[in-house]
Amino acid sequence: MKQRKPFQSAVLSALGVLSFAVGPAVGVAGSDKTNGSPVDIDVSFEQIFRAEPDPALPAFSYREYGVDLEWHVVLLGFEHREYSWRAGVKTDPWGSLTRLSPGLQYYRTFNDTWGVWALCYAMAGFEDDITSRSWTYNPQLIGLYARTEPLIFYLGAGALYHPVDPVYYPILGLAWNPDTETGWSGSLGFPDTIIRYRFSARWALKADFHWEIRTYRLADDNPAAPGGYMRSEDLIPGLHAAFYPAGNLTLTAGARRHLHRSLQLYDGDERKLEDTDVDSAWSMMITARYVF
Repeated sequence: MKQRKPFQSAVLSALGVLSFAVGPAVGVAGSDKTNGSPVDIDVSFEQIFRAEPDPALPAFSYREYGVDLEWHVVLLGFEHREYSWRAGVKTDPWGSLTRLSPGLQYYRTFNDTWGVWALCYAMAGFEDDITSRSWTYNPQLIGLYARTEPLIFYLGAGALYHPVDPVYYPILGLAWNPDTETGWSGSLGFPDTIIRYRFSARWALKADFHWEIRTYRLADDNPAAPGGYMRSEDLIPGLHAAFYPAGNLTLTAGARRHLHRSLQLYDGDERKLEDTDVDSAWSMMITARYVF
């Protein structure tokens, strides 16, 4: 008879898959984690190509540079976006936007079947500098149930709290084969999904779906909304190839499609000024992940 995998080990494996679905605002680019690894660093670059939004806002593209760190209970994310606006625009609404996301996480198993995972990010989105009005708070609580190996069910709730437009959302789904060396694995659920097929110890193909909401506090001299806010929302499916050249290193490259995009501008008193639909756009993304 096959011995059942210890539940604690199964949960540690599943957290690497589920972290895709519950990272900051609302998801992060998924990567596979190693059970119990003390330090996990991800470095990423993404080029989002130009799309034509409503005539009220110029067409734009941007580059995003990101670093994510996980060390036991400590989480830290950093992303910086550099925008390029359509030629002929007299005044760019903003040149760059930055987000800093410190956080904490905690998980515990109660018996051979049940576990819980709690985490919270405090995300500062800003144009020039961080103020008390830059912060979005992202608490999440997830329960895990693993009765039948290799399936792990999860259910919970999260929030993106910012005075401009708070969002409350469920977290639910099913993770399977989280630490398989070949074959299918992933997490199918909401708000995000990742499905992976690993061909060998070296190569894998991953498809994902990601829901992203971000709020940035704009500079006091911003021409579009002085001292106000910009809120963006995207639905992002993607397809990625992963290469594992060494046991602790993962390299990933892929393409993503940014759908149902919108930008909202608010003044300093949190009153909506504009609500603009943005055309869909393609992006190319590369990431490197190393586990110590």
